[in-house]
Amino acid sequence: MPAKQKFPDPEEGRGFWYFKLNEDDDDEDPSAWQLYTPDEAKKIETAYFKGQKTVTVGAYVVSFPQMVQRRKDDKSKERKVLRQCLHSEGPTTVSEDKEPVKKLQSLLLKRTSTLLSTSSTIVDDFPPKKKPKTTNDQSSLLTLGKVQNEETVLEIISSLPDIENVSLDQAGVRMRGPMRAFLHSLGRKKDEDGSTTCSITLDKPLQSISNSDEFKISKQFKITGKQLKTLAGTASITTVFKMVRRGPYVKGTLTKNEEHEAHSTAVSGMVLPIFDNSYRSRENNGKPFYCVSIPGLNFKYSASDVEHFTTKGKTIDKPAALRKMREIWAHTLHLMSQKNVKWPVLCAIGCGAFKGPFDEVPSLWAAALADQLCGVAYPFDGVILSLPSFGKEDNFSEFQKVLQSVEGSLQTGVILTAKKAMITVASALAENDLPSGMLNPSDVQAVRNGKIGMFWDGGHTALEEILAMQTTLLLQHIGISPEIWSDPSSHRTVIPKVVKGE
Repeated sequence: MPAKQKFPDPEEGRGFWYFKLNEDDDDEDPSAWQLYTPDEAKKIETAYFKGQKTVTVGAYVVSFPQMVQRRKDDKSKERKVLRQCLHSEGPTTVSEDKEPVKKLQSLLLKRTSTLLSTSSTIVDDFPPKKKPKTTNDQSSLLTLGKVQNEETVLEIISSLPDIENVSLDQAGVRMRGPMRAFLHSLGRKKDEDGSTTCSITLDKPLQSISNSDEFKISKQFKITGKQLKTLAGTASITTVFKMVRRGPYVKGTLTKNEEHEAHSTAVSGMVLPIFDNSYRSRENNGKPFYCVSIPGLNFKYSASDVEHFTTKGKTIDKPAALRKMREIWAHTLHLMSQKNVKWPVLCAIGCGAFKGPFDEVPSLWAAALADQLCGVAYPFDGVILSLPSFGKEDNFSEFQKVLQSVEGSLQTGVILTAKKAMITVASALAENDLPSGMLNPSDVQAVRNGKIGMFWDGGHTALEEILAMQTTLLLQHIGISPEIWSDPSSHRTVIPKVVKGE
């Protein structure tokens, strides 16, 4: 038997590394995964514990932040990788003998987590089969003001699994392969895979497919041509007060004025959920919900927003910023009320990377929303805010503080949750016949160039990219439904009630 290799770290050397054979297969199918060779696995494990971001293995580069391997000569060809770890008590050693590997693989195939026959070591199964954690912690689920059917809605929210504690990059890796395969079945060109600008070109228009054709996004989720065309047909583009002078669609790079006008533009329509809270495929339940894609103010990357809403980039021009924030909330809520949504499920738009160096951004967005909910009598049963905390970000506390200060004046009550994902809540409400809507915090380029979902197929992964893969939102992309962007009947002007504020 080969000599054992000692590692100083209590966990180092316990990892067995797999790559996915076919991205179209379900993650939970054990036969979809293949072990690396012992030499390859040792190289990957060593690099992993040195803190490297990547390691080259033959013709591939393994990326640890995204947990994928990509071909060196063609980065668009990528496959998921996973690390499965052995845990045991006492000194840590790993044998290069094949027997432990065989036993580990056997456990994986049986989808169990049992004691290995030769030691007290156990295996953590992948993907995890643990029951999703749920919480009724009142500090992370709060009602302010009066809402309708409060007991029922709180029971639905409390029963949902807590938001998955994985990075957005990892979430994207889980969903990207099946979404690409789905688009290929619609006729997308394969050489567009991995595009950082989210190009989608179909060989034939979506509207030309047969109603009876069936398309598979995953093993669980299947959808007919009729459903696809119906969902795409619900989409429209709206602008506020005729403030978008050059039309809602702009081809190519945006000018500063066109960026500025984008905040008065929204793309909206019905969507179906495809993946669950753990970003794994689910069945088509046929219960869509409404989605509004609208860009928030971007103090980090937009020179136009810095110019219009700050004082030379040093401080926020609060009156100007609040006016635009109220308009964005008003536009979103107006569209949802027109579609008979009873439960808008909102997020902390503009309060992530877009807030830039200004810590007061979340409180400003909260104040703008409070102004609208106090000043306008919307026909909602209540508004839900999904405000999960990541790292040092604590948008829940900021929104809670502002909304509690005006609780007595709220014309529409609010439920705040810190541990439930927006899409999970919206989907659960729809399944319980409570009409719901969701806010997609989009990007100015997405809503003016028609590239809804933006960088889902490569590049930066933010919430918009996750929603584009987790639902059928990509049906609103210009490459799939160009008529949304070219047909004047899909465009209209709206005049929402925008509170003036103090």
